[in-house]
Amino acid sequence: MLWWKRHPRIAALLGDLEPYQLDALIESIRRNDQAVRIFVHKGQIIAGWHIYLACQELGKTPEIVQVGGTEDDALAKALSVELSRRHIDKHQVAAIWFEAAKCIKPIKALIDQAVAEAKARRNSQLKRGSARSAQLDRIGESAAEIGRRIGVSGSTVKRISALSPTWRTKLAAGETDFNHARQYSIRERNRTEAAKCPPVNLGEIRILQSDFRELDVPINVPLILCDPPYDDASLPLYLDAAKIAARHLDKERGFLLAYSGIHRLPKVIELLSAHLNYYWQLVLPFTNTSGHVRARIVRRVRNCYRPVLAYCAGPRANPPKVFVDCLKPRNRQKEWHPMQQPLEDIITLVEHFTRPGDLVVDLCGGAFTGAIACYHAKRRYLGCDIDSQAVKDGQLRLRKFVHEAGYSDK
Repeated sequence: MLWWKRHPRIAALLGDLEPYQLDALIESIRRNDQAVRIFVHKGQIIAGWHIYLACQELGKTPEIVQVGGTEDDALAKALSVELSRRHIDKHQVAAIWFEAAKCIKPIKALIDQAVAEAKARRNSQLKRGSARSAQLDRIGESAAEIGRRIGVSGSTVKRISALSPTWRTKLAAGETDFNHARQYSIRERNRTEAAKCPPVNLGEIRILQSDFRELDVPINVPLILCDPPYDDASLPLYLDAAKIAARHLDKERGFLLAYSGIHRLPKVIELLSAHLNYYWQLVLPFTNTSGHVRARIVRRVRNCYRPVLAYCAGPRANPPKVFVDCLKPRNRQKEWHPMQQPLEDIITLVEHFTRPGDLVVDLCGGAFTGAIACYHAKRRYLGCDIDSQAVKDGQLRLRKFVHEAGYSDK
């Protein structure tokens, strides 16, 4: 029988362990026969709730520590104890502290005091012309001071503070990981900023919500782009794209450029070759956010590139320009869509396979990087995606690009 109840504010901040985690805790206490303690404030457990549940399961009596003082002071201490016990990611730890600052006054005071002390120290160093001031400015003295108070690095604090409130809350609750929270926070921020930009005349840039198999594609198209998801369920899309390309590509100079995952490359080649003529394979290096080439371990191979297959409808088709089949490493760009490709790569492909004024058809728009590349390179564009949010984001992204780059919309 459970005699104690868990404090609701701690429960809201930390949530519950997964069943397998609770089972592991029970087994650990049983195996090690360790002394365990729980912290109680005014009849409610503020730290050690899952230890209490494990003791109930094992018939073991835990040591009870009564915590005095105000409720907020007790909760601040309990949170510190709970986070020191749990094996969770540093980003989630920082997110939990940020969430706790919303409802626990001592923690908010702790963070506010850290910021105030950091500003005072920073001003003092600037007056003295300290040599360390440049380094502190780079890291962020306020973030570094907060990090020292809550047990994480200053850079971690900066990354967590940059998240949107919604995704910071989800990260603190363990509903997502930091990488997803960061990506979706960036997309939310991009949408907000793009919505503030004035509307532009898209001219010959058409972004539609549609299944590409139902898209009204003109005949004699110079270039078709195809970048479907890289999974087994999406393999038939390559065959559908090949059928469309065979009917609508210009026989003299028309090309289909199809992105592919390395695992399914033989099958993709088989599907495309059923209706088109293989021309060449291009290489897109994998990069990190700094533009350096990175590798992924695939079947004990350090895979460093993504293949792009070039197919043509006519047996003697040739692109307008001589091109290099290995593109330059670019910064990894996923600010608008998980399948987003680097803008510079798409611009390079568009300029090598088309002439100014040509039409580019994009069968799987995704982040609609192709639309921006065509706007930049003065090509016409027809692209689609079945995801309505992707279409809205593509239109907002193009508006933001035109506004920031200072292009004329005439």
